[in-house]
Amino acid sequence: MNTDPLKLSPRSETIVPIASTRPEGTALVLHSQILQGENVRLGNVVNTVKHGKILAIAINTSEEHIT
Repeated sequence: MNTDPLKLSPRSETIVPIASTRPEGTALVLHSQILQGENVRLGNVVNTVKHGKILAIAINTSEEHIT
């Protein structure tokens, strides 16, 4: 899996991979979380583990790029 840092554009939604140790095909629910001092929010997600990761949406609410 790519471990390079993500760069989130200002005022954007970006699909991001999140590593998971759960077995392939496991359904997961992620509840909304605030990260980076309220500038980044992970949206609510229901997704299935594929290739050791799940996909989620990161929302950058700031006017700056965030890495």
